[in-house]
Amino acid sequence: MKLIKCLVIIVLCIPVTCMAVEASCDHIQPITIKGNQNIYRFVPKKTADTRILSEKKQKKYLTIFLQHFFSPWRKNGMQLLHKMFSDKNKRFEKDQLNNIAYYKQHLGFGENYQKHTKEWLNSIVANMSMLNFPNTDKNAITIDNTPMRYFPTIAPHFYNFKTVGQGYPFDNFQKSVILAGTPIHVYQVSKDGDWVFVESPALFGWVSVKNIAYVSDDFMQYWETENYVATIAKKHSIKDVQGTFRFQAYMGSVFPLIKENKNSYRIIVPAANASREAIVMEADVSKKYMQKMPLPSTPNNFAKLIKKLLGASYGWGGEYFYSDCSSTLKGLFAPFGIWLPRNSGAQANVGDKVDLSKLSARRRRNYILKKGVPFTTLIHVPGHIMLYIGEEKGKVMTFQNLWAFQTWARRGSKYCEGRAVVGKALVMPLELKYDRGMTPQIAVDKLDISSL
Repeated sequence: MKLIKCLVIIVLCIPVTCMAVEASCDHIQPITIKGNQNIYRFVPKKTADTRILSEKKQKKYLTIFLQHFFSPWRKNGMQLLHKMFSDKNKRFEKDQLNNIAYYKQHLGFGENYQKHTKEWLNSIVANMSMLNFPNTDKNAITIDNTPMRYFPTIAPHFYNFKTVGQGYPFDNFQKSVILAGTPIHVYQVSKDGDWVFVESPALFGWVSVKNIAYVSDDFMQYWETENYVATIAKKHSIKDVQGTFRFQAYMGSVFPLIKENKNSYRIIVPAANASREAIVMEADVSKKYMQKMPLPSTPNNFAKLIKKLLGASYGWGGEYFYSDCSSTLKGLFAPFGIWLPRNSGAQANVGDKVDLSKLSARRRRNYILKKGVPFTTLIHVPGHIMLYIGEEKGKVMTFQNLWAFQTWARRGSKYCEGRAVVGKALVMPLELKYDRGMTPQIAVDKLDISSL
């Protein structure tokens, strides 16, 4: 089945913190956010360095994090495909066949606006070689950040470019991104040898074979240590001790720790030899860019990381190694040792969940302000997730990465649907109402919160 990523925020709103947008039938209208983006105004001075979550609870979360992280290498872990693919019930095969059948009926368009052909799709399907699934069974690791695709191709699949919510940037074949240094399990090699079908800690799909290396038992022992660091920068270049560039480490990337110095860490990074076997490399990285896990869950630490993410471009399914709503929060929480699933719907089920759908917008606001915990309460609406960061002038304030707001404009006897495109991470309020009858986020049909 297709993964639900952060398509758009399914609400009808243009916040007062945005530059005004004229009513128009143009389906894309870029807008500029003018609201105060200073995240530190939500950090209480008296408790700036006080843990929100106890040290004991964070250690428990870290144990769960590592169980997820290493699950593709563990026979008793969450081997999704072992459960899904069996002689009795080939649900995975059925799911893939359903996807293939669906796209044969919805060929879509390419990057050149030309409609895809059946021959184009058939060639991709033939390369999957699914009649021989699985044709391998090996543990591996990503040696670079790699896009994960629904099919073994970098070619995009778009719906109608002229329809709101379709076309760029919503490449339907883009599933996610797996960060460098992530344990994976390989089940299938494409016919041309260019792609492999893998299980990652969060998802499964096709990745380029150039971005992986196969691991030995000795290598896995190196990787499964007791101490880890996580990237706390938006991204940072990693060079090994010989000075060779290896990859960019994005926020939330995790690596084994060898030694801690006063201002830096010596870490292990993965590389591949000529036979595509994983080898251990060492690298030194400043504490400005990485921190030992779990980072204490203080308001000040959350604010430091959010500040680095503010203004970051939105990336559907991790396109161009940008983040969407759920991957932004996943990367933000990783240094604190907190594992979040990859998509917004699954993230909404982490922690103590409360459904506020039956409450009015005003009562929802009051509930969040009373019960929500800044920096550790997630707010979920269909297709989108955001982080509650505190109260300001009686408003629920959030940190979120979003593509666009849904808009409506009346033209004569008809209404025209459009998008006011934001396309980045920002701080914004959840308003109770807007002018011109626009429905705010906090008033959509379904809304729930979950607190860690």
